[in-house]
Amino acid sequence: MTKIAATALLETVLELGKETPDQKAGCTYFNDDSTPCCIVGHGFAKHGFGADTLSVLGDTYHRRWASLNHSTGVTHHFIKDHVVSVHNDADDKALSALADIQNKQDRGATWAEAVDPSITYTAIVAKYDQ
Repeated sequence: MTKIAATALLETVLELGKETPDQKAGCTYFNDDSTPCCIVGHGFAKHGFGADTLSVLGDTYHRRWASLNHSTGVTHHFIKDHVVSVHNDADDKALSALADIQNKQDRGATWAEAVDPSITYTAIVAKYDQ
């Protein structure tokens, strides 16, 4: 399976925040009908990574679908290890930014609130240089 570059996923999620600023979603990557739910789940889908792939990964690595599909910190390391590629410092920072965005969304923020449209990818990554 080809992994999604963390930097590419972050850029996609930033665009989603601009495209659908009033959107709110639950704490799952995908709904029961396999449609994307949260902001990162929509990002996964735009990169061709769907609920079926997450389910297969769960079977492969003996993880329950329900726990893998829950978009809070419980799956952060699994996603880093098996879904998103982290090859360099920029990817690692992008993954941290994605976790911040996801946490805001999971606490009830709109996608615009989770992803401030005035913030660019470069500014978010620079935040993690400190």
